[in-house]
Amino acid sequence: MPNHRILVVDDEVFVRDLLQEFLGKQGYDVSLAESGEAAIQHSADNDVDVALVDLKMPGIDGLETLKRMRDIDPNTPIIIMTGYPTIETSIKALRLGAYDYVIKPFKLNELKAAVEKALKERKLKVEIDSLRNKIKSIEGELEKYDVNENNMPEAQNLPDELDNDNGQENGDGILSQIRQLGELKDKGIITDKEFEEKKSELLSRL
Repeated sequence: MPNHRILVVDDEVFVRDLLQEFLGKQGYDVSLAESGEAAIQHSADNDVDVALVDLKMPGIDGLETLKRMRDIDPNTPIIIMTGYPTIETSIKALRLGAYDYVIKPFKLNELKAAVEKALKERKLKVEIDSLRNKIKSIEGELEKYDVNENNMPEAQNLPDELDNDNGQENGDGILSQIRQLGELKDKGIITDKEFEEKKSELLSRL
């Protein structure tokens, strides 16, 4: 298992210690923050793969912490933890970009599953951003060439990876297929190995 970085943000020492011990045994690199302010500073100084953030904390609460951490890195999935769930706070957290919402006292196995799912989401987001950057780079290279009926020799000299003027469409189509494969894997229709093989095949077409 990769040494994923998990940030636990809670003003209760018991919760921080419990999650550090539990997630540490799962092989994660666990960091702790006792306040929203500390969590925001940690996010600014370090990469975070998943954050578990308590909703009610002195000073900056969980929702404001969520918002500021999302500003720092929108690809970091943030799971809100609370013992006082309401429809209003749930909706607000989701609108601010929360990945998930768990209720205290939570079952550790359920929390583990939520973290694992969030890590898969982050991995997919990072891959999509990388593909988008590659497509943008290809489009930038295409703009250097005057490909038209009066300039066909230059077009024939384009590198293979730039030979397609529909890069954005093909890229979006491949990303859509990867997302669909992920849904099939989550439903148990295809195995993890089949998912990785199909994903690699699709990525090789870019």
